[in-house]
Amino acid sequence: MKKLLTTLAAAIGLAATTFAATINLSTVTANTTLNDGDVAIGTLVGNYKVSIADGATVTLSDVTINGVDSSSYKWAGITCVGSATIILEGANTVKGFYENYPGIHVPENKTLTIRGDGSLDASSNGYAAGIGGGYHCCDCGNIVVGGGDITAIGGFYAAGIGGGYETTCGNISIKGGTVNATGGERAAGIGCGYKTTCGDITITRGVTSVTATKGANAIYSIGVGYNGTCGTVTIGGVVGAIKQSPYTFYDKPIDLSSLSGNITVPNGTVITGTLAGNYKVSIADGATVTLRDVTINGENNSSYKWAGITCVGSATIILEGANTVKGFYENYPGIHVPENKTLTIRGDGSLDASSNGYAAGIGGGYHCCDCGNIVVGGGDITAIGGFYAAGIGGGYETTCGNISIKGGTVNATGGERAAGIGCGYKTTCGDITITRGVTSVTATKGANAIYSIGVGYNGTCGTVTIGGVVGAIKQSPYTYYGEVIDLSGLSGAYTATDGDVMTGETAYGVTIPGGATVTINGVEVTGTGGAALPAPAFAADGKAATTEFVKGAGGKWTLTTFAELDNDALGKDVTDGQIKVYAADTPEGLKTASPLSSGVTLKEKKSAVKTTLEVTPPDPSAPTQFFQVKFGE
Repeated sequence: MKKLLTTLAAAIGLAATTFAATINLSTVTANTTLNDGDVAIGTLVGNYKVSIADGATVTLSDVTINGVDSSSYKWAGITCVGSATIILEGANTVKGFYENYPGIHVPENKTLTIRGDGSLDASSNGYAAGIGGGYHCCDCGNIVVGGGDITAIGGFYAAGIGGGYETTCGNISIKGGTVNATGGERAAGIGCGYKTTCGDITITRGVTSVTATKGANAIYSIGVGYNGTCGTVTIGGVVGAIKQSPYTFYDKPIDLSSLSGNITVPNGTVITGTLAGNYKVSIADGATVTLRDVTINGENNSSYKWAGITCVGSATIILEGANTVKGFYENYPGIHVPENKTLTIRGDGSLDASSNGYAAGIGGGYHCCDCGNIVVGGGDITAIGGFYAAGIGGGYETTCGNISIKGGTVNATGGERAAGIGCGYKTTCGDITITRGVTSVTATKGANAIYSIGVGYNGTCGTVTIGGVVGAIKQSPYTYYGEVIDLSGLSGAYTATDGDVMTGETAYGVTIPGGATVTINGVEVTGTGGAALPAPAFAADGKAATTEFVKGAGGKWTLTTFAELDNDALGKDVTDGQIKVYAADTPEGLKTASPLSSGVTLKEKKSAVKTTLEVTPPDPSAPTQFFQVKFGE
């Protein structure tokens, strides 16, 4: 009997099996639905509707569907009946039919997933997205790209990937592959069309590259379209819609030796290698970019009027390894940040920056490029100014913002009539501040210059403050060595000065004036109004630190904590005991303290690694409290 039942079950399974088919679109003679497992090949000859069954996974292998713009054929190039998965093989082209319909459409509240190793060119014939929604015909569901080489072109008022004209679209998630999406008039490349409502847009670090280009009169390349609404845009873990157009996000280092044209580097990118061609390398506005063993030796040629590295707006450069950056045409600096913007340089690597003529190593140029603010927070920096230009600061006859050196080792040399740090010849500079956080700063003035740190010949300069002491420096070369304050040696309360570097622990209160920033045991702390603060204590392995203390009413303290360099705090919470807070009235007491079982409230979780807690210690009346926050114990 058992043998009979087994045989019967096998027979039933066989009868229920549907065999996949290969559908040659060049031979179909009617509307066609692709079922689960089907492989579509060939070029669609007739004006037929090609659909994908609900829940089906199908393969497009060298498919061509070039829809005809006719009101007789009111459908997309490919219509998903419900949720569907498309696997790409070979080269595929899909264009919608009547102008209101997209290249590929998935219905509202359903999900289309695209993956594979092949390519896809998707577009409409008018007012619809390449992949997504249409115009007054077809709202769109969710779109997930997990692989393939995708080019999506939006029609008039429609996104490349996302919403069409006056429609809704679900969430868009790009997890892999190479994507190039271009929006039509008033539409984003990825996201919303004109008067479109879209869901969240997420581009993860699994992609090879994603390039988005906004249409004419559009605001964002990735995000909302004109007169539309959009959910949260998250790119590589960073939240924020993108205006820059075209904008490219990479998830692997960019090797400058392989470039074939100018490039604007997005947030989170690592740059490496030697620039082989005379290409312009720019950093996107607001981006943090890592230079890892980069060499850019610009050619002094008027055909290449740009800096070695050009910051589009404010930017942060992290240094790894040994890096050399020289500007191109002689009027342009090694690294340039535009007026009223800020360039921050930090990291453990080195940087040699210079120009090819009349510009600063880091800063302004000559009759071409006024300079914004420059902040050095780390690294081993050598900056050589050209003729009439500072090493760090103003070029020749330009303006430069504030210069702040907070960390690292800096060696800056000015050209003829220019300071090492500060102003070039006939230059106007802002304030210059060198804090105690530096390892050393050496400045050498150029021939016929007056100051090593400060104003250049026939120029003007703001206030020069070095280690808390005000006054420009004439001595050349001049070297300032930072000072470290050992908190364990204090004999009473201490009021910090902006730029102080502290180490150790103390039982005495440390007052950090409002707006002042100091470094305590490697962590920056910004004062919030002069409240007496204890030295912060640190979690196991130094991976998490309390970076801000604010004492409020009723003895409550607000602690802002940050888990440095990794995602130690990811998924951790107070309620599950994964974030623990310890309190004591002395630093020694923290070593034996038990975690607080009450009085800890999660006020805000700003990111995976940054959390704000409100803590009521056991003795709120104590004048000084010491805290320690640990993650994931």
